[in-house]
Amino acid sequence: WSLRRRLRGTLGELGLDGAIFPVFTAARDIEAVGMSPAEGVRLSNPLSEERAILRPSLLPRLVAAVGLARRRGESRVRMFELGAVFAPDDASVLPRETTRVGIALAGPRDAWLERPEEVDFYDLKGLVEELCERATGAAPRFVPCAEAPAWARPRAAAEVGLGEVRVGTMCLLHPDVVTRADLGRPALVAELDAAALGVTLRTPQAKAPPRFPAVRRDVALCVRRAVPAADLVAALAALAGPFCTSVALFDR
Repeated sequence: WSLRRRLRGTLGELGLDGAIFPVFTAARDIEAVGMSPAEGVRLSNPLSEERAILRPSLLPRLVAAVGLARRRGESRVRMFELGAVFAPDDASVLPRETTRVGIALAGPRDAWLERPEEVDFYDLKGLVEELCERATGAAPRFVPCAEAPAWARPRAAAEVGLGEVRVGTMCLLHPDVVTRADLGRPALVAELDAAALGVTLRTPQAKAPPRFPAVRRDVALCVRRAVPAADLVAALAALAGPFCTSVALFDR
């Protein structure tokens, strides 16, 4: 519960609105994001087809909520849900339950002195990075998906990891999903495993203030486009030695 409170608080501080959806969903909502209803758990005696399946993911409801908001004239969506998802468990009569964090971004960025532009993949990446660092104290790594999930645009999808632990995925929604869900315009989503975030949770520790002021150094490098930013940061940190406290890319 401590981690859940921290995640909720951090997501609220980052400007996202919390949502609570029923754990039951309809087959068409699951199919709209490219998943199969078989990935969830079908109820033997549902009250209606709208509540016939225990959801296998937070994304179907989040995507449907983005579509509903846009049909009501609200173009800017900043939403998250922290809730349970379910999957069949062959070893038990009960389904397997896990807790995940789902995020949906859509619409223009905040802008006052210029025309607002639509949020893009890097807005979502920055939000997920900030969430992981604030909630766990560890910086995440992003790796392009070798095989993008069905709901993701193939060249705009990444896996999120903390250390050696895979935390989840983030992506720009596939155009087919945008069409099926009647979103009208592109949207971005991320889904993270709360238990995996908890594995890397660090308790804040007080440190004595340094005796000497910090020294910053700017380094200009020219590398190939194919070189991931994470590899560049790791190489610089390794070369800098034990006195280096952080490495940050500030331009590209």
